Amino acid sequence: MKPISLTFLISYLLLLAGCSTVSVNIDYDPKVDFVGLRTFAIGTSTNKDDVLLRNPLVLQRVNDSLMRTMQAKGYINDPANPDMFLYPHAGTQDKIRVTDWGSTYHGWWGHGPYNWGHANRIDVREYTEGYLIIDVVSPVDKKLAWRGVGKFIVSSKELSPQESQKRIDEIVRKIFDRYPPP
Repeated sequence: MKPISLTFLISYLLLLAGCSTVSVNIDYDPKVDFVGLRTFAIGTSTNKDDVLLRNPLVLQRVNDSLMRTMQAKGYINDPANPDMFLYPHAGTQDKIRVTDWGSTYHGWWGHGPYNWGHANRIDVREYTEGYLIIDVVSPVDKKLAWRGVGKFIVSSKELSPQESQKRIDEIVRKIFDRYPPP
């Protein structure tokens, strides 16, 4: 992956796709009793490559969204004695999508009575995929209990702080639509 400029890293969550397509994957430890978890605290990633650490404004928007989402689900923010820690992480990855539409044949007049043309239509599209990961970690043994990953295509459209918060809220909500696990 080529290096990404700090400006891009700062704005990646602010520039979400206008169509708001977010795909979500989750994984969890089936041995964890999620029903017994009632309190939470939001932690900070220590991964130096985490995009959120490079942009405190976006990190604050993500944390605000996590706070509202968890409280709306009935959880209580208790930094002194949490049942679970929430750790948000984020990043981007450059991607290339190649679509081969297949071959087409067509006739045209040229030298000789029947000259047929052959053409391939191949589209190549470069894009940036953004992802927001939310880890739920036990404060007792520091083990990962649940992970939600929201992936989306980053757009070049600049968003206002209010629009950015709305997009982040949407991603966090879609991730937590699947928490707690069944």
